Amino acid sequence: MREGSSNCQRSVKESWFVRQDFGLNFWNDEREGILEGLLKKRPLFFTGFSEGEPYREFKTLEEITHCQSALDEIMAVDHALSLLFAQGAIAHPVIAYQPVTYKNLLLTCWARDHLGLPEETEPLAVDKLKALFRDLWGRKARPRRVDKKMKQAFLDWLQMGSGQTIDEILDRVNKTIARLFDELEKEYGSVVLKDLDPRYIKHLLITP
Repeated sequence: MREGSSNCQRSVKESWFVRQDFGLNFWNDEREGILEGLLKKRPLFFTGFSEGEPYREFKTLEEITHCQSALDEIMAVDHALSLLFAQGAIAHPVIAYQPVTYKNLLLTCWARDHLGLPEETEPLAVDKLKALFRDLWGRKARPRRVDKKMKQAFLDWLQMGSGQTIDEILDRVNKTIARLFDELEKEYGSVVLKDLDPRYIKHLLITP
């Protein structure tokens, strides 16, 4: 793992999110913990506190493979972001209810494009948030599912912004995209539109 740690440190040092001065909390879920473990002087496995402590020595090949896959996914998303925002730096700190993460940065910028707003990395107003959610769901029955047309619109936006083909996007970040929409459905699919509370919406940047 020592060679892998060196490669990890080099990849992170050269990454887009580091150049933009984001911390590891930019990868705000399990990936943050995995990345932090891999960047230690002696790489450690992130347990997610399931064993009482967040980190321990690697025990199996499966654990090494799991962390390598997570790192590959992080770097693939990082590369996509570098293409999407190649024109300049991201202005931050952003005044929003939630800190900036790869999830809410991607979804907010796509939402702004979908709603015909200026191409800026600015949070959404609450009325725009509700307009997005009115378009997001494919049917009225609960729990609701993201409309296939909206998923395709997201892919089209990624294609236009990154200059990559749909096949290239799906080959590199398909798991991340699928997870994003799965989380939207789980978090908000059963919430009535009028009950959306912007303070607790972590997948989009919302203006306080």
